[in-house]
Amino acid sequence: MKKFKYGKEIFALFLSMLFLLYNCSNDDSYTETEQNNFTTHLLYPEGIKDDAKGNFTLLLKEKNSGTEYKFENETEKSLTKKIVSGNYQINIEGYVVVENDTLNVYGLIENIQINTTNNNLTIPLYLKNINKDGDFVIQEVFFTGTIYPTGKKYDSGKYFKIYNNSNRTLYADGLLICLSEFNPWTKRDVTPNIFSSSFPVSAILMLPGKGKDYPVEPGKSIVVCDNAINHKTTNPNAYNLTPAAVIGKAGTQYLFEFPNTDNPKLGEVDNPEVPNAKVIFTTMKLNTVYLHNRGAETYAIARLGENISLNEYLNQYKYDYSYLNEAGNIFKRSVYKIPNEWIADAANVSTPGKHNWLVISPSIDRGWTYCSLNDKDITRFDTCIKRKFKEKNANGIDILQDTNNSTEDFIPRAKLFLE
Repeated sequence: MKKFKYGKEIFALFLSMLFLLYNCSNDDSYTETEQNNFTTHLLYPEGIKDDAKGNFTLLLKEKNSGTEYKFENETEKSLTKKIVSGNYQINIEGYVVVENDTLNVYGLIENIQINTTNNNLTIPLYLKNINKDGDFVIQEVFFTGTIYPTGKKYDSGKYFKIYNNSNRTLYADGLLICLSEFNPWTKRDVTPNIFSSSFPVSAILMLPGKGKDYPVEPGKSIVVCDNAINHKTTNPNAYNLTPAAVIGKAGTQYLFEFPNTDNPKLGEVDNPEVPNAKVIFTTMKLNTVYLHNRGAETYAIARLGENISLNEYLNQYKYDYSYLNEAGNIFKRSVYKIPNEWIADAANVSTPGKHNWLVISPSIDRGWTYCSLNDKDITRFDTCIKRKFKEKNANGIDILQDTNNSTEDFIPRAKLFLE
C-alpha cells in the first residue's frame, strides 16, 4: 500500500508538470519566439525614379542571439515581414532596372532596435560604385605595433601601404591619408549628421609633390610610415623601415614618413633620405598622427577636389558638430570633413564584440575588418589588415579585390609584407 501511495504522488506531480507546460505554451506574455510585423521602405538612390523595378535580398541578423532572417527575390519597395523583436543589423543587396540598364544597389542599417513600437523603417539604398578603371587602394595598414621581448608595447614602426590597382600610371603627389573623427565602438547621435555627403576626420596627412613627382606604376605601391628608421635597433621584434629595406620589396616604389620631431621624448628622428608627409590637420597632441593599436577607426585615401587649394580646403571644409554625451552634457567640437566624392578608397576597422556603427558612408565602405579579437587581445600585435588578391589582368598585373566592403575585401590579422 505504501508503494501505491508514492505512485499516486508521482502521477499527480506528472499531471502538474503537464499543466504548467501547457500554460507556458499558451501564455501570450512569453516573447522569446513571439514574432511581430516589421515594415521596411526602400529609398532609391538620387536620380532613380520611384517606380523603377528592382529585385532585392534582405538579410536581418539579431545581434545578441545571432538569429538570421533572409528574404530573397523581393520586388516591392515596401516590405512587411514577421520577425522576433531584437537589436538588428539589416543588409540589403539587389538591383534596379533603369532604361534597360541594371544598377546594383545595397543598403545597410546597424544596431536598430525592432519591437512592437519601433517596427517601421526607411532604408536608403546606394549604388555600387565600382571604379572599373581602378585607382589607388589601401593594400595594408599596420596599426597594431609590436611588443618588446619583455612584453611591453612598442607603438612606433606603423605604416600604410597603398597600391595602384589600375592599368595606368597614377601619381601619389598630394594624396591625402585621413583618419576618422568618430570611433566605431561608441555610437554618437551627432548633429549635423553629414555621413551621406562627407567623411568627418580627426587627422589628415598630405603627401609631397607638385603633381607628377611621384609616378606609381600599375601594380606597384607606396609605403607611408610614422618613422623610416630601423626599429629593430630599439626593439628586436619590430621592423626595418629604412629605404634600403622597404623600397623594392613587394612592389614598393616609394617610401614616405611622418615623424613627430616636436617631442624629443618620442625618440623619432627625421630621416633625410625619406620625403615627409605633412600633417595638415590633427586633433591629437603635439601635431602628431597616431594609429589606434586596436584598430578602432576608419582610414581613407583621397585627393583635394579639382581647383581646390590646400588653403581653400582649410578655410572652407570645417565641420562643427555636437552630441549629448553620457553625462547628459552637450559635447561640441570643430574638425574637418572630406567630401565623399574626393575619396578613392577607405577601410573600416573595428573589433568583434565592440563594433556599434560605421563612421563613414556605406556608399564608401559597408563592412569592416579587424586585427584585435577583443579590447585586450595581446595576439593582435604584429598583424595587419591586408587586401585580398582578386585576379591578374591582361598584362599579368595583380588586381586586388575592391567591392567597397572591408569585410569581404580584407584579410584580418594578416602577416606584414615586411616579414
